[in-house]
Amino acid sequence: MAKINPSLFPLCWKGCGKLGSFIHIWRKCPHVKNFWNRVFPIISAITGQSLSPNPAPALLSLDMDLGSTLHHSQVVGSLLTTA
Repeated sequence: MAKINPSLFPLCWKGCGKLGSFIHIWRKCPHVKNFWNRVFPIISAITGQSLSPNPAPALLSLDMDLGSTLHHSQVVGSLLTTA
């Protein structure tokens, strides 16, 4: 992120101490991975759908092909957006 705006501190703002690139901040940071690894089982339990912890649908507002009703997909999408 510091390449985009040189006034920014170059390390991850989540406190892991690694270089805070765009990909790192949103996907690769251990703190972010831990967050999604906690969120997806909760959403799976709420919806009864087996979801793998892939944050891309949440971060990019992508539809997840759950092989179920449109309503289930919308509920999962809403929960991911809320997370």
